[in-house]
Amino acid sequence: DGTAGLVGGACCVLFGHPLDTAKVLMQAQSSTSRNFGTTTLGCLIEVLRTRGIVRGWYAGGGAALAANAAENALLFMSYGQITGGCDTVLRNPAFQKPWIQDNQALIKGAVSGSLAAFVTSMALCPIELIKVRVQTGEAASTFQCASNIIRQSGVGSLFNGLGATILREVPGNVAFFGTYEYCRSTFEARNMFNSEDARVLTAGGLGGIGFWLVALPADAIKTQQQCFRDSPSFTSATADIYRTQGIRGFYRGLIPVVVRAFPSNAALFWGVERTQALLGGFWDD
Repeated sequence: DGTAGLVGGACCVLFGHPLDTAKVLMQAQSSTSRNFGTTTLGCLIEVLRTRGIVRGWYAGGGAALAANAAENALLFMSYGQITGGCDTVLRNPAFQKPWIQDNQALIKGAVSGSLAAFVTSMALCPIELIKVRVQTGEAASTFQCASNIIRQSGVGSLFNGLGATILREVPGNVAFFGTYEYCRSTFEARNMFNSEDARVLTAGGLGGIGFWLVALPADAIKTQQQCFRDSPSFTSATADIYRTQGIRGFYRGLIPVVVRAFPSNAALFWGVERTQALLGGFWDD
C-alpha cells in the first residue's frame, strides 16, 4: 500500500502541479504584491510568461513530489490497515443492518479516510509550507526555502498552518475515499464501463473533486497562514479572508482545483491500483 501510494502520488504531481500553482497564487494574491490574474488561464499564462515552465508552472515541484510521496505512501498504508479493521467491525452482528450493508463501501471509505488523513497531516504540513513559499516566489528552491525557514524561525515554524491542514485533510478525505469507494462499488454492481481501469479512473477523478469541494475553504486559510514568515493565526487568517474577499475568498482557485482534481486523482488511484496489482502478483509468484 505504501509503495502504491508513492507511485500514485508521483502520477498526481505530474498531471496536476501547474494547476495547483495557479490555485496557490490566486489564493495568495491578497497577501502578495504581485497580481497573476483573476482567472485560471490568465494566471497560467502570466506565470509562464514571467517565470517559465520549470520555475513557474512547476515551482515547488520538488516539495510537491515529496509531499505527495510522503502523504500518499502514509495515507494509503494507513488506509489499507484501517480498512481491514473496518471490515472486521462491519462483520459484527450489531452492524448487520440493511442501511449499513447497503452503504458499506461509503461508510468504510469515509471512516478509514478520515482516520488515515489525521495521521498524514503531521507529515504533510511542513512540506506543504515549503511548497507554498516556493510557488509564491519567497524562495528559489525547495532546499533554500527549508534552510531559510529553519535558520530564521526554527523547526517549529515548519508546522505553521497545522490546524488548517488537519481541517482540510480529515473532512476532505472523508469525501475523497467515501466518493471513490461508493462510486467504484456502484460501477461494479451495475456493470458500468467496459474495463476495471475505466472504473478506477472515473471513481478516482470524482473522489478528487469531492475532496476539494469540501476542503478548499480550509486550504485557503492554510495558504494565508503559510505564505510568509510572520504567519497569522488560524482565526486571523480566516477573518482577513472574509473581511477582504467575503465568502468567495474561501473558494478562490476553485476552477483550477476542479480542473486539476479529476485527471490528477484519476492518475493517483490508477497508479495505486496498478502498483498494488503488480506487487501483489510479484509476491504471489
